[in-house]
Amino acid sequence: MATRPLLPLILLVGLHVFLRGHNRPGGGFVAALIFSIAMLLQYLASGFDWTDARRRIGEHQLIGFGLLVAMATGLGSLVFGAPFLTSSFGHFRLPLIGEFELATAMLFDLGVALVVVGAVMMALAQLAHVAQRAARHDGEDAA
Repeated sequence: MATRPLLPLILLVGLHVFLRGHNRPGGGFVAALIFSIAMLLQYLASGFDWTDARRRIGEHQLIGFGLLVAMATGLGSLVFGAPFLTSSFGHFRLPLIGEFELATAMLFDLGVALVVVGAVMMALAQLAHVAQRAARHDGEDAA
């Protein structure tokens, strides 16, 4: 039961790693692994069916959307006459947060994160289905 209150904390750590990724170690791939660990903990603690019933988007959609975002980011630089995947950035200021930097590399990282989370979730789903089939097969053998 401790995994349910830990989920927002783990997701917050993943968001922090994601947001600092274009200036420091981290980024989309590492953040996606942290997000996937949060989901894995939910699967382990609550079971596949409980967790799967609460997901809003499927793993195939995550992978597809992530690939589209990453591709659009790379092609976006071509529109402005820059080489493929050239990053641009700017400094912005918000009242409560202060000054911060936003880079187009963050969009590419978002695409990478979506693909990695989708792939990990797909692998977990396949493992869960294998385990369920094995349990049914064992039940049939016992009968």
